[in-house]
Amino acid sequence: MSEDYTKITHLLEQILRWTKTGAIMQLKPSIQEALQSDEAKLVYEYSDGEKSTREIGKLAGVSHGTVTNYWEKWSELGIVEPTEKYEGGRFRRLCSLRELGIALPKSKPPIKKVVAAPAETKQQGVHP
Repeated sequence: MSEDYTKITHLLEQILRWTKTGAIMQLKPSIQEALQSDEAKLVYEYSDGEKSTREIGKLAGVSHGTVTNYWEKWSELGIVEPTEKYEGGRFRRLCSLRELGIALPKSKPPIKKVVAAPAETKQQGVHP
């Protein structure tokens, strides 16, 4: 029984490997069309189903709203899927860019928030 189970498992792994290879090659043109900018490629690659929009935004050098917009668009295209762990609040890419043979651009530096310097205030009643 154990030997039969091992053979079946091995056969299923081979079927999965060949099916995934064929699907990835068919998926590549759609992903290339959807990910034309470096920022889109970074957001897609960082979309692992675990990171939040804010985390991905920092890594890719974009706002979290941009990440959300990408996820909505890509979900409609079928190139990302919602994760069950976060009840659909985070998305996971279908495959990595490396699996597709697409070069990953270098990460951008994190977005820096510009904060206005507080206006100088004079203490009342104190004179030099």
